[in-house]
Amino acid sequence: MKPIYIRIVASCLFGLAVTLLALLASADSAIGKLGTGRLFTWSNMHVIKQAIEEYQKEKHALPASLNALQIRGGYDRDAWNRPVIYTKAGTRYTLASYGMDGKPGGVGLDADFTYDNIHPKGSRITFSQYLLYVATSELEFAACISGVLAGFLCFRVFHPDRIAKTHKVALLLQFAALLFVTAITATIITILHIPIGH
Repeated sequence: MKPIYIRIVASCLFGLAVTLLALLASADSAIGKLGTGRLFTWSNMHVIKQAIEEYQKEKHALPASLNALQIRGGYDRDAWNRPVIYTKAGTRYTLASYGMDGKPGGVGLDADFTYDNIHPKGSRITFSQYLLYVATSELEFAACISGVLAGFLCFRVFHPDRIAKTHKVALLLQFAALLFVTAITATIITILHIPIGH
């Protein structure tokens, strides 16, 4: 393969890696934001649980349905405006939500959860859900710009025909400089992306 093609492929891969890393770096803060739906639902479930306990004290039995509790103010609904699922078996009961999609099963935002287990296995947000529902178009644009600039810098620095001729220390210094400039550039782009007051 010709050295120019090697440079182009390496630069594209480096730029793509920086783009993905930029998106992943913001994912942790987004996960906290996404947890708000579950926490909101759990808070409503807590209100329902207290109402069930009061009902049990008065009637010495579990309610047949949540309608018997006469909960007002929307506390009987999850974050996606669907009724909280109440099931009872003997003297035990469960409060659950089917997550964002409202269907049994699912992963990430669509994962089912209960009052007792708000973060079940498989409830971590998927990368595609992050891109579709959380990452703003400005963030995606900033990540892509960072990737393009990183790819361009890689193309300017990386010369495979010089690798055999260049001393290893000099080669490491070139890549260290590339990573440093990429990090500075990505940081500046991120700072410019963050709205005032955040």
